Parts: sequence; C-alpha cells; structure tokens
Amino acid sequence: MSADKDIVAAVQMALAERIGQHRYELWFGAETQLEYQENSLIIRTPNPFFQDWIAANFRGDLEACCQAVLGFCPNLRFEAATKDSPVLSGRAVSQGRRRTSGQKGGLGASENPKGGLLPLFKEEAQEATSFCLQQKEPDCGAPSREQKNIIHGHRPSASEDLSKSSEVLPESRIAFTPGQTSETVMRSDPIGLPSSLGSCGGRRFADFESFITGPSNQLARSAAEMVVASPGTVSPLVICGPTGVGKTHLLEAICTAVRRRHPRLVTVYLSAEQFTSFYIEALRGSGLPNFRRKYRAVDVLVIDDVQFLAGKRGTQVELLYTIDALQQTGRQLVFAASDPPRELRDLLPDLMVRLDSGVVCRIAPPEYETRLRLVAQYARRIGFQLPEDVCQFVASQFRQHAWELSGAVCRLHAAFCATGEKLTVEFARRVLADMLATRQQVLQLADIRKAVCEVFQIDPAGLCGRGKQRQLSYPRMLAMWLARKYTRAALSEIGQFFGGRSHSTVLSAQKQVDRWLRQGRSLRLSGSLWNPEEAIRQVEKYLRVG
Repeated sequence: MSADKDIVAAVQMALAERIGQHRYELWFGAETQLEYQENSLIIRTPNPFFQDWIAANFRGDLEACCQAVLGFCPNLRFEAATKDSPVLSGRAVSQGRRRTSGQKGGLGASENPKGGLLPLFKEEAQEATSFCLQQKEPDCGAPSREQKNIIHGHRPSASEDLSKSSEVLPESRIAFTPGQTSETVMRSDPIGLPSSLGSCGGRRFADFESFITGPSNQLARSAAEMVVASPGTVSPLVICGPTGVGKTHLLEAICTAVRRRHPRLVTVYLSAEQFTSFYIEALRGSGLPNFRRKYRAVDVLVIDDVQFLAGKRGTQVELLYTIDALQQTGRQLVFAASDPPRELRDLLPDLMVRLDSGVVCRIAPPEYETRLRLVAQYARRIGFQLPEDVCQFVASQFRQHAWELSGAVCRLHAAFCATGEKLTVEFARRVLADMLATRQQVLQLADIRKAVCEVFQIDPAGLCGRGKQRQLSYPRMLAMWLARKYTRAALSEIGQFFGGRSHSTVLSAQKQVDRWLRQGRSLRLSGSLWNPEEAIRQVEKYLRVG
C-alpha cells in the first residue's frame, strides 16, 4: 500500500511539472484523486464534466508521466463521483465563504441552508415581471445593489473608427467631451425570471431548455451548467467554435440561469464590440475610473466575440486588468470566440494566457442527429409542420451551422405559404436549389494533399511516396481518411494517388484513424504530439470545410 502511494505521489509530481502548477491545481487539486491498484491508475473526478475533460485533454500527459515513473503505461480508469457526492469540493466551498464573508451578495448567497447547492434547473421558475428601463449611467459608474443582474443587450453604434481609435493614448493627448452614455438595462425582481425567454427592447435571451445538445456541444453544455451551479469554480470559461454552432446561445443561457438561480449576483453580458465602445467613450468623456468601477464590481462577466479585439491593444490591456481584478476575488468570467485563445491572431500574449488558463470548450459543427432536432425545433417555433422526410433532407444537406438550417426552414415556410404545394423532398430541393448550389464544395485529392502537407510541414513527394516511416505514414492515413470524407474519389483512385496503394490499404487507413478518434491517443506528427481530433480539425480549417 505504501508503494502504491509513493507511485501516486511520483506521478502527481511529474504531472504538475509537465502541465504547470496552475493547470494541475485546477484539474488535479482537491477535486480529483489518483489511486494505483493492480497495474491500473484510477482517476476519480468530482463529476462527469471533469471526467470527460481530463480524459480528453490529459490522457497523453498521464500516460507520459506513468511511463517516466513506472517504465510502462498502466491501464487508465476514469471514474466520476456518484450522485450522493457533494457538488462542491472543499476548495470551492472555501472560495464561496471567502466571497460571502467580506462582500454582500457573494457567490454563496444562494446556497441551500441545509447544506450544498440547490439543484440545478429542478425548481420551478416563479413568475416575475421583467421590464425595460432607460437610465443614464450614474456618475460613480458602479452598479448599485438596487439594480441587480444588469444585462446589456443593445449594440451601440460608434461614430469613430474603432480599429483606429482603440489604442491607449496618453491622457494629456485625449480630447474629452462632456456627456454620459445611456444604456438599456433589463432587470427583474430577486425572485427570478419567468420560464419564458427574457426580452428587452426586442433583445431576447435564450435559455438551456431551448439548447439542442449533441456530441458536438456536450462538453460546452456541461461546463456552462457547472458555471451556473457554482459561479467562480470554473473561471474563466471560454467557448469557441465557428459561426452558428451555439456559442451566443450558451452565453445567454448562462446569464438567464444565473439570474434565476442566484438573483443576488450582478451579471453583465456584452459583446467585445460593446466593451471596446464603452472603453473608448470612457477615454473621451466619462472617465476611466468610472468604467473600471463598473465592470470590476460585477459577479459574473460574460463577453461574446472576443476575436473582435484582435489588434486593439488598448482595449486588450484594459480587459486583461479587468480579468485580473475579477479573478482575484473569485468572480466568474465567461467568454466566447471563433477560435481557441492560442489561435486568435493579434492577441496580447498575457491576455491569451489568462483566457487559456481556465476551461476552453470547443463546439464543432452539429452532427446529423443534432441538425435533425434543430430543423424540427425551428419548424415548431414558427408553427410549421414539416414531414419527416423533408426534415431529414434539410438536415443532410446543410452541415455547417444552425443559420443554414434556420434559413432553409424559413424559405420552405415562405414558399409553402405562397404556393400551397405539397411538402415533398422534390419541392424542398427545388425551393432550396440556390442555397444548395452555393454551399456545395467538391474537393480534389490534390486539395487534401496540399492541406495535410501545409499543416504538418511534409514534402508532398514524401506523403505520396512509398516511405513507411511514422512521420509520413500517419499523415498519409489522415489524408486518406479525409479523402474518403470530402472527395468523390473511389478507393482505388485514392490509393493510387497516395503512392500507388491498393483499395484495401485505404480501408485499413480509414479504420485506423477511426480507432485513433475513439481512443483519443496522442500521435506524433511533425515532431510534436497531436490529438487526432485536433489534427483533423486543423486540416479541415485549412480546407475551410470543418
């Protein structure tokens, strides 16, 4: 038993050194326990979210540390806590107590007095009256406790060119103009929002109930619910993905759920464009101290479209200090961006590190089952009854994002109302012909070869040659897998293109890549370790099909 504990201690030390002390404390601190039994390393996590995240992101690190300590890689078993286990660990509870002891309306304000947190989304939402209030910012700029849960829902227009005006200038060179900004705020009484979607001035905030969950967004959904259950425990949370996959929906759902569950917490939602506009207004008129007091006094700060800040150094510096100020007091930060922080261009290194230090959840384009449910939901929302075969046709043809599906359903509804024709697949194909023509992208084998060679820095002759070294064979198998997915080439044609191989070799490569994806084991490509899903995603991004 003592030897097993020594092994665990050695693995923990190696893991902390490998991934960094901050990430180790976040994922393998008080919440996660390691145990070594009979050549198996058991990783016990506090909840299924931690289990999925650690298995997906740290399996390779755990294997490498075990190899270094033991000389071999034992069987890794990931186990989540049972339902009877407490939601919060000791570290999270202590954070909540620190907040509530020194600040009114802290993160522990909505805890169950009998112990633990109230169940998430189990209680019925009580009816309350929401109303819109036009109000000028107070001179102090700090949100009052009378106005709880502020949500900025509008998108103000800036007369100045933001790309040119967002640099921080010496205050002596700034021309201040008098005046205050007026904002539209939405608030409800402390009981909570009604069960329907909140709205303000035409701005509707989504909720979790209307979010369609599938394999492509399950991890992000779980992380969002974890934020609502215990604000400040997983911070910052960064949700990234291409357009139309549900990032903004999740951010709005977090705001709606936090306001229902924690009515005493001040929740602010705004886009990166709004943050930039308000920052410039503060530089030119209302003053930076007011701006800083306003956004550094909130409990939950949610910012969408972080990629908008690219190249805006002054705004990035201000956001960096705002993040630091909120993290020091255990507040919750949630961001959404088009790409992971490390892939956002023209982002300050320090800001990138802050965003990357928490939980980064990627949402992929929806798979077929999720798209099918989205089509049905859009049709129900407008009172349109679509036959099942038409729903399946739409879901199979539009694969990139939800906007395509919504547009297709709306167009079918309009055509049906105008013509009164029977809703059939042929009718849908005719009505959506121009949409289908613009989105169809036929890739060639040469496109796949170029993308793989560019991403993994491989000579095209080597990729299509006879070499069997892993640095060539692994990318070649990925290229064959992508060729099967995105081209119309036959098996024999693919094999002939990639080195004169047989069709059975292509089938074998496809099965091997599918096995990599199921296992999630890291691959050594171009001199570094790659997760198979990440490797494929980078090639798809180059091809602009993923």
